[in-house]
Amino acid sequence: MKDQNLRKKLNPVDSSIGYLGGILALTVATYIITIIILLVYLDAALTDSGAVDKLMEDPVSFAIITLVSQLALFGFVLIFTKLRKIDFFEAYQIKKAPKISVIAIIPFLALFLILSDLPMLSALDDIFRRINYRPSEANIAAFLNNPWGFLLIVILVCALPALFEELIFRGIVLQGLASRYRPTVAILLSALAFSLTHMSPAQTAHQFVIGVALGYIVLATKSIWSGVLLHFCNNLWALLMEIIPAKYLTFPWLDNMAFIYIGGIFFAILGLIAFCLAVDFANKNVSEGILAQSIKRFVKREKYTGYSINYDVVLPPPPTFAALMPMTEEDYNNYLIAKQKRGKRLFIGLFVTAVAICLASWFLSLFSVIVESWMM
Repeated sequence: MKDQNLRKKLNPVDSSIGYLGGILALTVATYIITIIILLVYLDAALTDSGAVDKLMEDPVSFAIITLVSQLALFGFVLIFTKLRKIDFFEAYQIKKAPKISVIAIIPFLALFLILSDLPMLSALDDIFRRINYRPSEANIAAFLNNPWGFLLIVILVCALPALFEELIFRGIVLQGLASRYRPTVAILLSALAFSLTHMSPAQTAHQFVIGVALGYIVLATKSIWSGVLLHFCNNLWALLMEIIPAKYLTFPWLDNMAFIYIGGIFFAILGLIAFCLAVDFANKNVSEGILAQSIKRFVKREKYTGYSINYDVVLPPPPTFAALMPMTEEDYNNYLIAKQKRGKRLFIGLFVTAVAICLASWFLSLFSVIVESWMM
């Protein structure tokens, strides 16, 4: 029998707990499985100084680490849902499916976002080369020897992250933020969380852009499945671009330094705007879409009043002692205000902590690779 007391809405505290917990689950699971793999091959690692690097580049190790880390995210979502007494299907927008017209254009929109980001990514790649930063890349060539290997890598790097990361970032984080803050703020904060969680300087810019797009399409369609499909298509296009020979993916205009530096951010922003308009058009809701309404409120200086809930999903009952010592209406209102403030402080504290952890890992990843390249 279904528990009728389950919450169907998330709040900002949920979003910050989900963000921080997701990071810890992903990091701890990755380190634990990595240590286990190293212990299994300890003898080889002790006799050969390069064995550790070879082991980490091994496709089997990559597959195991990726699978375990993604399952850890899903395990956290289930535990979080249980402990916070959340209706899994209602709160995460799982029940509703996006319109067929939206589904039909998502693969093309994913490719469009990648192409519109290319000038910006080329500029960043040029900066990284100048500071001797070389991002580590997964060895996927071994998976491409047969169709089953290709299917496995699609599942590992496209399907699993699309599903489990969406449950965290567009399920918990975005929905919790959107319950209290205007849609644009919720989308930008969730995109920031999403991009920093990858802790990879080379991916941050595009991950932020795709995070904004994912947040927009989920809120616009009120379905997490539109985000899952867009996330999957983005990862699949990126995978195919790595597989296709470079001679078929040449863009001469990307060699123009002035163009990529001046036009990089411009084309990324323009691409996002076009993406949002395309989603609203396919969703048959352009004039009432998030983009149109946000522009309208900005021009008219109107305050957003669409909050469905605040830091408390349901107004809490009076304290247990109220039965013996009845509270006046003023005392009860003060009690609720104090509870709201505590919730806000908790949300900010947890969210900032999660961002700080991601930033620390981000800078560590950047400087460790730079220092290593200088020592070679």
